Amino acid sequence: MRTVVVSDLHLGVRAGTDVARRPEVRPRLVEAVRGADRLVLLGDILELRERSLAGALALARPLLEELGDALAGEREIVLVPGNHDHALVGGLRPSIGSERGLRSLEHRLRPAPAHPLARLASDLAPARLEFAYPGLWVADGVYATHGHYLDVHSPVPMVECLAIALSARLRGGLPGLGSAPIDYERIVSPVYRASTTIGRGQSIGQGRAGGISMGVYARLTRRATDVEPGDAVGRARRPGADGSGSSPTPEGPRSTPTPADLGDRLLRRAIPGAVAALNRLGLGPFDPDLSGRALRRAGLRAMAEVVRRLDIEAEHIIFGHTHRPGPLPTDGDEWTLPARGGRPPTRLLNSGSWVYQPLFLATHPSDSPYWPGRCVVVEDGSAPRLIHPLADAGHEELAPTS
Repeated sequence: MRTVVVSDLHLGVRAGTDVARRPEVRPRLVEAVRGADRLVLLGDILELRERSLAGALALARPLLEELGDALAGEREIVLVPGNHDHALVGGLRPSIGSERGLRSLEHRLRPAPAHPLARLASDLAPARLEFAYPGLWVADGVYATHGHYLDVHSPVPMVECLAIALSARLRGGLPGLGSAPIDYERIVSPVYRASTTIGRGQSIGQGRAGGISMGVYARLTRRATDVEPGDAVGRARRPGADGSGSSPTPEGPRSTPTPADLGDRLLRRAIPGAVAALNRLGLGPFDPDLSGRALRRAGLRAMAEVVRRLDIEAEHIIFGHTHRPGPLPTDGDEWTLPARGGRPPTRLLNSGSWVYQPLFLATHPSDSPYWPGRCVVVEDGSAPRLIHPLADAGHEELAPTS
């Protein structure tokens, strides 16, 4: 049996960076899926923080219908909600007897007949559209989930992580060992509902909170010379006026600092003190290090905590959410979690994203861990593996045209 796993399409993002729905890019994803026995859409497939479900579905429908056709026959499409399309969980909740029913790692869900997703399921026939939350067992020993629960343990002081830390403090603390998905939902659900409400009220990027965090990160890293320091991934580039990423990040100090340079320096100096204050308030521990390497390691360690506290007994765990695929050839053994209780080690695998984010990209795909357009393939008898349908796509093909 061959399963293709795709995450973080963000179909409907207003900035136009959701490359998978563009007619010139769409065929690459369709061909990667063609002939598979099952397609798993592993969260953040629809950008419901910026559009209504009906609006996002209208933009996503051409791609979803082509994916259904590529499966050829009565094959299966499984949609697993993430944090940006977490609003889907509310519409599916009657299938599991309210949010309190989220006690196992896999719930197969069906929307009510009048629900827009039920109509989409009819349009995709003969392929069968089902839903799973918070994840599903893709194969023996292979579990897949979007990965948004890792934000509960993340030391990255981004806006949504701060809100989740506050929610955890107000709602009884972090999930402990032996927890169930509902213990994470009680913390993240209020934050995701607020993010969706705020995001739909703002016509920017990926919602107001995401826009603030990305703006701060851009200012902190605009003079960095490596996308991920120590990762041998090449030199970062400033996007040109057309988003092509053609001009290198300048190295060394300027002779005449601009007001923006001075502001960035002040921001970099202020971050450690602000993070220390958050930790003193009991919201941490947060880490002021926002380098590429630190972000990657933070995501992996936080995901390891989710695995440990939910006691996910799997040889391979596939997740998305962080947009950083891996393990890549330049990565070390940090993607392997140590054996627990006599079980074999667990290997983490991240499916990356299909979002064009020039802030994180170098000139060439081979130099950029965050280059969009990856999938995970799971086949019987083989370990899950990453493929990269957009490996030969350049900035000129992926950058928004307007």
